[in-house]
Amino acid sequence: MKHLLIRLSAGLLLALTSTINLPALSQPASPAPSASSGDQFANNPVFRGVNVTAKQKAQLLNLKKEESNQIAKILTPSQKKIASTQGPRAVKFTKSQEQKMIGLAKKIAPKYEAVFTPEQIKQIRANLQALQGTNGTAPAGKTN
Repeated sequence: MKHLLIRLSAGLLLALTSTINLPALSQPASPAPSASSGDQFANNPVFRGVNVTAKQKAQLLNLKKEESNQIAKILTPSQKKIASTQGPRAVKFTKSQEQKMIGLAKKIAPKYEAVFTPEQIKQIRANLQALQGTNGTAPAGKTN
C-alpha cells in the first residue's frame, strides 16, 4: 500500500508540475492561481474522470508549492534548469537525492491522499496505470 501511495504522490507531482503554472523550482512565488487552473486539471490525463472541486484544487496547489520548496532543496542548480527546460522526467538523481525524493514522496503521499475521496483515488490510480501502458514508461517513483 505504501508503494502505491508513493507512486500516487510522485505521479501527481509530475502531473501537477507539468500542467499547472506554479512557481518553478527556482522562481519566486506567483500570485494566486488563475481561473484557467481548472482547465489544466480537466485537461490532465491523470485526472480524467475525476471531478476535482475548487477546494481540492486549492489544496493541491498548496501541496504542490510545499513539495516544490522541498524539491528545490534537494536539486542542484543545474538539475533545476533541466527540470524547467526539459521537464521533471529528464532530471537524473544521485543515490542520495533519490533517497531524499523517496522520503519526500512518503511524507507527502498521505497529504495528497487526504485531498481526494476513495473513489477519486481509485480513478487516479487507474489513470496512472493506463498512462504507464500508453507511453511505455513507469510512473514516477516506480523503479524496474
